[in-house]
Amino acid sequence: MLLPQSCLSWPTVMGRVRAITAPVTATGRSRPKGDLQQPIIVSMNRLFTGKIGIVFQAMKHTISIVLVIAALDATAAPCTGVGSATAETHKTEIALVVASQLHVTNSRILREFRYADWYIIQAETPASDPPFLFYHGDPMRHQYVALWSGGAMFGEKDSIERWVLKNAKGIPEKLASCFAYQVTPK
Repeated sequence: MLLPQSCLSWPTVMGRVRAITAPVTATGRSRPKGDLQQPIIVSMNRLFTGKIGIVFQAMKHTISIVLVIAALDATAAPCTGVGSATAETHKTEIALVVASQLHVTNSRILREFRYADWYIIQAETPASDPPFLFYHGDPMRHQYVALWSGGAMFGEKDSIERWVLKNAKGIPEKLASCFAYQVTPK
């Protein structure tokens, strides 16, 4: 590999590597006998100086930024475009309809997902774990087409998504994927 004249030469880099592995402490003093097993941790910033150091720093920051963007995109992607906010007055009206459909005295809406003309509503009831009710159309005028209740375990996202697609016939894959993502522990 050819390096520009202004960059470190290979013997210089190797000299620094040998200095890092030499039996001395981080302060530069010799180590006591028997203490050679402890490695010296030296920052890569000290190993690479000059133009190589600048390139190394730029690469390190670029990789950090890419990883942060990828993590944010991965968490937001399944539910991008899926609505979730409902006015409190509308939640109260839906809660009465849900209680009637489930044949319980009362219910409270905990969460709602909306996409196209599909709704998924999680309701708290006195009878069971909070179920998720799947509606094709406005819950105020339609009966739920599927009900899911219980817990999900780590790694079950794909099987939950398949369950939703099978039991809520015609539900958009986007909404099924968002639901599975939301109920599965990360």
